[in-house]
Formats: sequence, structure tokens, C-alpha cells
Amino acid sequence: MQRTPSVVVATTSRKHNARGYRSLSEPLARSARVKGTDLDSWYSAWTATATATADMGGAELAAGRVETARSCFFRASNYFRTAGVMLMGTPLDERLVRSNAAQTDTFRQAAPLLPRPPDVVDIPFEDTTLPGYYFRAGDGAGPRPTAVLLGGYDGTAEELYFFNGVAVLERGFDVLAFDGPGQGSALIQRGPTRTRTGLS
Repeated sequence: MQRTPSVVVATTSRKHNARGYRSLSEPLARSARVKGTDLDSWYSAWTATATATADMGGAELAAGRVETARSCFFRASNYFRTAGVMLMGTPLDERLVRSNAAQTDTFRQAAPLLPRPPDVVDIPFEDTTLPGYYFRAGDGAGPRPTAVLLGGYDGTAEELYFFNGVAVLERGFDVLAFDGPGQGSALIQRGPTRTRTGLS
């Protein structure tokens, strides 16, 4: 499938709608401000939406409205990802680095507000670590079946929670979601690549 702004908007909406972590009006309003295939306007429009939504989350949290705050932070995380995903490529665009970091930051503002917050993990790999999350489907320290979730070249550990992590948790499985070599922040922030490791 050819990567175009309209395709990304549609994919963004489908993945997050069922879990209540996106608002149809926000993507549609912001996509209307994108000038055709101009990626500068794409990045600016989505970053503005993400920033405003994160600010709303902070205000809601300060007012004690935890559910609304969590939804805002999760939506902001998704919008920051959307802002940068169209910039994937080499050389690495600094705007992608910033949007990826903001995606992680806002996700980690939302995650502690879940009924069962995940553990933030760093998995040792060669001379670095692979970032991710361990979500538990229930209370207690006993063993439980665990699903391991990995994305692709432009995927992230954070979006895996929405994509299928919630559904897996609802079925009683724990979830380990992380960025493999050459994926997500392991690539954008930490540098391992698929060509160096021979992994995909």
C-alpha cells in the first residue's frame, strides 16, 4: 500500500477507535489543514493537535478527572506518532526524533493511570537495550500465559498496546510489547538497525 497522508489518517482512526483512544473530530479537523502531500504542513498540523491534546490531559489530571486525562494522553501519544511517521527515512529527520520522544513521553503519562499500570522494561541487546512494556492481565505474581508483541519498521511499542495489546489482555494473557532492533525508539533514539544485527 502506498504511504499517503489519507491512508495514515484512516489507519490511525481504525486502530484506536474501538478502544476509545482517538477522537474522529481531531484527526479530521487537523488533516483538513494539511496542504496536499506537503509533509511540513503534515508535521506541523499533527504536532499542534498532539500538543493541545496533551495540554488538555494535564488540565484534566490536575482537576482530578483521571479517565479523561488518560484518554487525552493516549490520544496525544498517537497523534505525535502520526506527526512523525511520514518522515521515516534516511538521513534521520530531527522532527521524527522529537515526535517519537513525545509519543513515548505522553504514553508514559497515560500508562500509570491504567487500573494495572505496566512495567517499563529495557531488554538487554548487544551493546544497548530494547525499550518496551510488560502489562499484566490480572493481580498476583503467579505465572500467566504471555503474548509477545513486535511491530514493523515504522511501528512502536506504544501503538502495539492499542493495536492488539488491549484485546490480548482482555483474554487473560499478559503482554510484553517492545521495539525490536531497527524498530520504533530502538532505531530512532538508540540506533540499532536491522542491517547490523541481521534481524527484522
